[in-house]
Amino acid sequence: MEAAIGATEVALEKWECIAMSYDGREARAYLDGELDVRGERNPYAYELGIFDGGEEGADFTVGAVARPEKVEMVEGKAVESGSVQSNLFVGLMGGLAVFDRALSEGEMREMSEGGGVRGGERRCHLGEGASPRSLTGS
Repeated sequence: MEAAIGATEVALEKWECIAMSYDGREARAYLDGELDVRGERNPYAYELGIFDGGEEGADFTVGAVARPEKVEMVEGKAVESGSVQSNLFVGLMGGLAVFDRALSEGEMREMSEGGGVRGGERRCHLGEGASPRSLTGS
């Protein structure tokens, strides 16, 4: 998948609630509980699903992207080898929550306001000492 990319620049020196959602049809980027619309980039149409890695599983990264170090064409097919990290996040995270389903726009808004979301495998809430704009999962 490429990415959903919002239109708004994320402010420096300010807590923001940044969230992503994928429902099997579209990837969506939210900023402080609101869909950050940007033409064809957000929401981003993508119906090919998320690679599950099969029996071996797949890496899950937050704040970086694992990309192949080398791609060679072998008999007309791209063959990837090695791995490098790119698009590295610089900053602080107040917390992280991962759900086994796409959250609704209302749930995204509720989380950004410090509320909780129930359902699926995780319950999301503000952690002790967290700012109202940060997010933590348990």
